[in-house]
Parts: sequence; structure tokens; C-alpha cells
Amino acid sequence: MLAVLLAGLGAARAAWTRRSVPVLVACALLFGLVGLAGAKGIERRVNDARYLGRDPAIDVVLRVAPSGTRIGLAGEWSLGELSPVWPSFGTRIGNEVEYVGEIPPNGFLGRYRDEARFEAALRRGRYDLLVVGRGVPSPRQTSEQRWAMDAGWRTIWLDRRFRVLASPPG
Repeated sequence: MLAVLLAGLGAARAAWTRRSVPVLVACALLFGLVGLAGAKGIERRVNDARYLGRDPAIDVVLRVAPSGTRIGLAGEWSLGELSPVWPSFGTRIGNEVEYVGEIPPNGFLGRYRDEARFEAALRRGRYDLLVVGRGVPSPRQTSEQRWAMDAGWRTIWLDRRFRVLASPPG
């Protein structure tokens, strides 16, 4: 009798296991997908607002540079405050960002020393926006700002740290 009872319990347990495993796997996958969707939503909210409100010039770049914008960075800026480099890539890291400068033999990025080479670099880069650091320790009219404006670039933002310029029409 005991053998029959144990055999019956074993068969019931095997049947329950065969049916319950797919249900448990399906539930685990569903909970995982719901959790992933929630985490993605949180990530999006964090990334969308990560740099907003920290620097007015960077706010302008984030507003006017949708994904796919080509952005040039030039000049110099204080490293004690928010750098424009990472925010210029945009909230979805979809912008192309390059430093508009030259690489001398020592391998470090350098600033152009003459207008013709700087303007040629702007044309080669086909940038939509140019963010120019206005100098350290105090803001001033840097060569890059003057050269860009001479080449037809339009100022869309100017503050103590940065000048943000839009490419010339056409």
C-alpha cells in the first residue's frame, strides 16, 4: 500500500513539475521584461536631464543639436567647471563631436595659430555647431571666435565661458 501511495505521489510530482517549469520560466521572463522596461525609462529620464541647468551654453547645445549633429569644439575652457565635451554628444550620444585643432609632433591637441588653417578645418569638418571656449582664467575674444565669425558663423549664445556658433547658411 505504501509503495502504491509513494508511486502515486511521485507521478503527481513529475506531472506538476512538467507543467510548472514552463509557467515559472514564462513568469520569470515577464518580470524580467517589465523590470528592464522600467530601468530603461529611468535611464532615459536621467540622461535627458543629466546636464540641463548646469551651464547655459551647454543647455543651448542640448536644445539646438538633435541626434546626428556635427559639433566642433575649439578654444580653451576651465576644467574646474563642466566641460562641453561629453554633453555635446547629446542625450542619446548621437552627435559627432571633434576638436577643431591640430596635432603637433608631441601628439597633444593644439590650437590653430592662423586663420586660414582654422577656416579650412571648419570647412573640412562640415560642422553644424561650433562651441568655442573663451579662455582661461578670464574670458576674452579668442582667435577662434574671431576667425569663425569672419568665416560667416553666427553667434547663438555668448557667456563668460563659451561662444556657441551656428554654421554659415548654405
